[in-house]
Amino acid sequence: MFSRLSKLLSDKGYWYALGKAYSGSDWPDNYTNDDKRGFFGSHRRFREYLMTSAERRYLDSLPKKVTIYRAMTTIERESGEFGISWTLSKKVAEFFAYEYQRYARYQDHEKVIHTLEVDKETIIAYFSGRKEREVIYNHSMYDLPF
Repeated sequence: MFSRLSKLLSDKGYWYALGKAYSGSDWPDNYTNDDKRGFFGSHRRFREYLMTSAERRYLDSLPKKVTIYRAMTTIERESGEFGISWTLSKKVAEFFAYEYQRYARYQDHEKVIHTLEVDKETIIAYFSGRKEREVIYNHSMYDLPF
């Protein structure tokens, strides 16, 4: 629904709707990583409307260098094609790697925690709504060593 409506929205409306759609639904089932990178990588103005004012304040309060974590399969790590959903909490990443059983298609793949240290300015968004301390980070936009 978001992809169909996004073309009709103002810039502020686009970011607000993207934040609500992403936080309020299960995007992995509906969009590819490339789709998500496209939505969050938009050059529309007013990106700050993606987050609530409290989320913006929290992101602003982080140090210049931030450690982020992502649960992934060894296949994802070796490919270097990471998803955009990361967390500021190693415990949250461990939960998704070792306890979360949502996606049966990954049951037979070894799970790992991948860690990056990134500049705060490269984080697209911070979401606190699901208590996952989630950050949206597109590693492919930056020349980072893996």
